[in-house]
Amino acid sequence: MLIRQFKGGLQKCCVYRYLGIGSRRYAHRVNSLDLEERLDGCLTTLPSEAKVVICGGGVMGAAVAYHLAKRGWGDKTILIEKEWVGGGSRWYSSGLVGEFKPSLAQVRLAQSSIRLLKELESRGRKTGWKQCGSLLLARTRDRMTVYRRMKSQSVSWGIPCELVTPKRCQEIWPMLNVEDILGGLWIPGDGVGDPHLFCMSLIREAVDNGVSVIEDCAVTGVLSKDGKVSCVETTKGTIQCKYFVNCAGFWARQVGQLARPQVKVPLLPCEHYYLHTKAIENLDPMTPGMFYLVTNARNYMMIAPTIQQTRCKVWLKRHLPSNGSVTLSDVTSMYTAICVMGPFTRSLMSELTDTDLSPSNFPFFTFKELDVGLANGIRAMNLTHTGELGYVLYIPNEFALHVYNRLVTEGEKYGISHVGYYASRALRVEKFFAFWGPDLDTKTTPLECGRTWRVKFDKDIPFIGRDALLRQREEGVRRQYVQLLLTDHDHELDMWSWGGEPVYRDGNYCGRTTTTSYGYTFKKQVCLGFVQNIDSKGVAQPVTNDYLLSGHYEIDIGGIRYAAKVNLHSPNLPTKYPDKERDVYQATRKLHDPQQFLGRHYQP
Repeated sequence: MLIRQFKGGLQKCCVYRYLGIGSRRYAHRVNSLDLEERLDGCLTTLPSEAKVVICGGGVMGAAVAYHLAKRGWGDKTILIEKEWVGGGSRWYSSGLVGEFKPSLAQVRLAQSSIRLLKELESRGRKTGWKQCGSLLLARTRDRMTVYRRMKSQSVSWGIPCELVTPKRCQEIWPMLNVEDILGGLWIPGDGVGDPHLFCMSLIREAVDNGVSVIEDCAVTGVLSKDGKVSCVETTKGTIQCKYFVNCAGFWARQVGQLARPQVKVPLLPCEHYYLHTKAIENLDPMTPGMFYLVTNARNYMMIAPTIQQTRCKVWLKRHLPSNGSVTLSDVTSMYTAICVMGPFTRSLMSELTDTDLSPSNFPFFTFKELDVGLANGIRAMNLTHTGELGYVLYIPNEFALHVYNRLVTEGEKYGISHVGYYASRALRVEKFFAFWGPDLDTKTTPLECGRTWRVKFDKDIPFIGRDALLRQREEGVRRQYVQLLLTDHDHELDMWSWGGEPVYRDGNYCGRTTTTSYGYTFKKQVCLGFVQNIDSKGVAQPVTNDYLLSGHYEIDIGGIRYAAKVNLHSPNLPTKYPDKERDVYQATRKLHDPQQFLGRHYQP
């Protein structure tokens, strides 16, 4: 809820009626302005060639043009708009700009937008920016708890904010009735801008730096050659280009359909549309981590997290050899994945397959193709994210139900049961297994998260990022992924951590949590996250094991700090069914012997 501080004698009972009338009049005025105000200096004929073609003259297209121009590509860029610049859906946008977002990447994007608005204003460009702040109100204790969590997160995200009392809320907005208000969260850095002015300022800055603009020109086709954009067809002719940027907003999906071959844009414009789904019985929602299955020297099968399917496919296509020597096929719909894990997994699987599953023949982190219950062509990976013995089975769909029924039937004598998502998550957090997305992203390196044992630095074939990793190994990492056990937290009385909580070392902020869960073996709350060595000037310094193990750590959960103990490696947890091979089922390694990682030193 964004509130500007009004001063005057407006009656409370009329506030919403007056604001509604005002907003309708304002929208009508802005719409009329759009019909009158046009960008000067637009091209009348389409040039034959450009390096970048931007489709769409709204705020996104204007922003892309602005940033390209700032990087010296102004004279190589042209923006195409089917009507007039700034005349799309932008006129009825609210213009609210808030720093608090669901993810850190979105927070940084919002903060960058605020800086840009201020920069344009300082240069005399009108954006309508008013840093009026935002006030989030709480009428229940649960909502106030959410705001306390947000206040804790604000430290790690660099968002100035403060928890406020009902009296302070009324000081910020005098018209507020605080009789049922328990408190709030005041974010002074938030504000509101004029979308129309912002859009026009961006495009004028871009034009001043060399960007060309042509109006009344609609895209009719986007052609490609050898997997790369070659030209764009429009109602005013054809233009050759190397890059095409789809900023069509509401019509982005339709523009994607104009491409040949078509590009699927996952966009569905609708009016507050919701899709309600029900759980599918007997379907394991656990997503395996990313790894590779090698069938032979010429064929590979890559397994990616479900939520990363499109990203991985696009990345692979972008790096395919241009000579066509490597082809890529998405076979997701051809297989069903079933994860079987636990201390009796090998005994159960040995009853269903003739393949030797002993550690010497089928070690950890390797792949085999085997038969299960007379069903062939099943790809099995000796890997789980629970820290226990287990296999991920990738089964051709026609055999999936048969294999599942055989596993359940034969597994009864071993006490087999279905495992839910949160149970699996609790196990993997205890064992210090990180997941892509919640814990790791494209900016995380193996050195920072203790996964260097998965990287072959001495392989003959150079791989992307090897030089950067070697340089980081020489210079030292600036952050380290750790496991934190809360030592004075009562899981029955205290608030649980959700992820994103700030971590303090010796009273100073040093990082934030990513994934958290209750550890049923530790009987403690367990948090995973990154820790940094930040000096007095706010600059991250190299992180060493001595630094990590020497400090006193605390985690702020909703405004209360709890002491924490740091683990740098996967813990050796007690088990009812000890197994000498169990040591290899760990996410991190203290040693660096690849044979030991694979478990080949064990005897069957």
